[in-house]
Amino acid sequence: MKMSRFSLVYLLAVGLALIAAVSAVCDCDFKPDETCDVVTLDQIGSGGAPTTCFVNEAICGGCFCNPGGRFTCEEQVDVVSYGLVDPEQNVCVEFTQNLAICPQETVTFQCSNVDRVTWEPTFFCNIPGDLVPAGATVNRVVLYILQASNATVFLRNANTGFSLSGSVTLTYVNVFQTPSDWDRNWGDTETETISLTLPPNSETTEDIFQLRAVQSFEGQASIISAIQANAGNSGATTDVGFNVDFVSDISDFQGGPINVFSAGIFLFAVDIS
Repeated sequence: MKMSRFSLVYLLAVGLALIAAVSAVCDCDFKPDETCDVVTLDQIGSGGAPTTCFVNEAICGGCFCNPGGRFTCEEQVDVVSYGLVDPEQNVCVEFTQNLAICPQETVTFQCSNVDRVTWEPTFFCNIPGDLVPAGATVNRVVLYILQASNATVFLRNANTGFSLSGSVTLTYVNVFQTPSDWDRNWGDTETETISLTLPPNSETTEDIFQLRAVQSFEGQASIISAIQANAGNSGATTDVGFNVDFVSDISDFQGGPINVFSAGIFLFAVDIS
């Protein structure tokens, strides 16, 4: 199944009650859009009653300050925000944080795919030509990939006389269709390792997960030129291909993976002038 977007749910404890003046800059990165829970003030506690907040689902993305990040962002400082301390009662507390403002000269495009591994056919992200206005110059292209994967593994100890112990893990083998477009390869990712012991002549089914992880890549001259060539052309696309395969290690057990999936969000940040 292929989708233009998919969402991974996480809690974003941010409620903007007051935005402070911009007074700083920070190294920053873009983050792919995801579904998140946004915490906003409902009622300030008084007379011993706690402060409570609303929790609303929203799409969260944008930029965040990150030492050594690939971009430079202006920063809103001491933004009053709220975070849940008792989700069941929506009890929250106030805190302050600094928030990054995405650079205005950067445009973004996002696509996504969730599919059984191996991804076949290759998944293509089709960057529209008119993402970049006609007459603009493409200076940089940075790609962010957020990946989360899972698998179900069938394991069996066929021995009748003794128990069998071992560890199980999967490695997702990630591949760019055109590796020369980027400054490095799309790195492989591993699931958590599970260790278990099976009694004689027994079997089990286990779920294992690759924790969500973001990798970033600097575009090379070839991808910059391809996007530049299509600038302002709504009928053209720059097609970037991705594939995911896997290898498994199930120790001395019999069996192997029976369901393997991987989900990826691909965010292109294009700096223009």
